[in-house]
Parts: sequence; C-alpha cells; structure tokens
Amino acid sequence: MRTAFLALIISALVQRTAADGFARSSTFESVESFATAASQFLPRTTKSDLSRLFMVRIREGGPPSTLVTAPAIESSSALWSNESSALVFVTAIPPSDDELGLPSAVGIMFLLNRHKTKWHIIDLKRFTAVGKYANVSAEISGEGRDGSGFHDLPVFTVTETQGGRGVNWTLRATYHMDAFRLKRLELE
Repeated sequence: MRTAFLALIISALVQRTAADGFARSSTFESVESFATAASQFLPRTTKSDLSRLFMVRIREGGPPSTLVTAPAIESSSALWSNESSALVFVTAIPPSDDELGLPSAVGIMFLLNRHKTKWHIIDLKRFTAVGKYANVSAEISGEGRDGSGFHDLPVFTVTETQGGRGVNWTLRATYHMDAFRLKRLELE
C-alpha cells in the first residue's frame, strides 16, 4: 500500500514538474531552451495551461463532437530572434482515424520576450487545418519596423492547407509584431 501511494506521489510530482517546464507562466534561459521544452511537451498527458491549445474538435458524423488532444509535438523551431524578442513555431498532429474523423494539424506561433536574463511567452496565435491534406506551416516573409521606426522586426506568413478528396484549399495570412503582440496585417 505504501509503495503504491509513494509511486502515485512521485508520478504526480514528475507530471507537475513537466507542466511547470512548459506553461504560459514559465521562464526560459534561452530561445533554444524554449524550443526544446516545447518539442518535449506532451499535451495529452501533461497538465498545463498550454495543453488545450493542441486540441481539435472532431465530429463523428454529426453532433455531438469530441475534443481530441495531440499526444506529442511534431516540430518546434525558432523562426526568428533578436536580443529581446523571438518567434517560435510549434506544430502537432492530433490523432484521427475512421472512428474519430478527418486528419487535422495544429500550429502555434509563440512570441517570446526577454526580461532581464529570462525569456517568457508574451503572446501566441493558434492555427488549425482539417482534411486529408491538413498541414500548418510558417515562414518569415519580410521585415517591418516597429512604431519607433528603429527596429527591424519580422513579418511572417502562416499557411493552412485544408481539405481533400477533390476539394483542397490553402489559406495564408501575414502577421507582424506590434507593441508586444502578434497582429494580422490587413489590406488598407
């Protein structure tokens, strides 16, 4: 009985430590340590405020629907960084099969900011794609200036590929950093 209880406590502490390692309030030594923590994150089994970002709603032939969480992270890469800010794009593929519905993909763009010596999340955007060819990707597509006109900041484009079986489409949106936020560029 004591062994089982001790094992349960140790398991809870390990899970809590893992969740503390990758949560909205976590701090990181470097952009690389953030990307590493993200790549090791297990959204389905880790109790973290970021786990729900990797969920998708799957319809099983009609209402009601089921929430499905990705078991692991597929990729995590730093797209851009300077001495005070960074963009890291993380992707995951929630499970799907004939019982649950169509394949899906989730991508999260994290905006990190360095305060003193630690990096932390200050904003994020979530992107999803559904269908046989579901895919979410991001790339740096240009440079812009911040409000002061002194700092070169990235402009990035996110691509969502959706659909399948003869009806495919691709959606693209371009974003930039504006006052510590990720903001979609609109046509004027």
